[in-house]
Amino acid sequence: MNEKKALEMTPDVSLSEIFARCLEKYGSLSSPSFLFVRQAADQAPYAALLERLKEWFEILDDTDLNDDVCFFYVLRRNGKVWSLLLSMVGPYGLFMRADEPRCVVLTSASSDLPDIERTTMDVVRSEGVQLLGSHTLEQPIALNLWPTEPDGVCLFQALFTDSSVFPWRGLEF
Repeated sequence: MNEKKALEMTPDVSLSEIFARCLEKYGSLSSPSFLFVRQAADQAPYAALLERLKEWFEILDDTDLNDDVCFFYVLRRNGKVWSLLLSMVGPYGLFMRADEPRCVVLTSASSDLPDIERTTMDVVRSEGVQLLGSHTLEQPIALNLWPTEPDGVCLFQALFTDSSVFPWRGLEF
């Protein structure tokens, strides 16, 4: 395995655990139910985490309950912008530097992180959320989502949003 792929892998995350959580939440991969989205929105499972992050960031909630299966937050500080997606499927997150031409996925394996990014990841993990890397999120799952082509659904869509593009590949998100 080359060094780039090794850095993109997510340590301590079992793909079988993620697949099991997807099946549990959706009820069926071929005919998924999205009732859990409204339930998660009503329960606000990440409220304590957001309160902690408000110490360092201006936070904008950009969640679209019609399209997302995550809470989508834009974090701003000193002219810098990050995206933090927190899954409604399970305790999974995606943290990205978003003020670049394309988003940069940040994980514990990322090098040369500023203190604010390292601190943010520590706080997110301390609240029980596992931050996932792009390699993990690009793993296919046989989940029937509209409008994504059936053979094009990956963990990114199953855990966060049914977008056919990956923000770390430089396409609009």
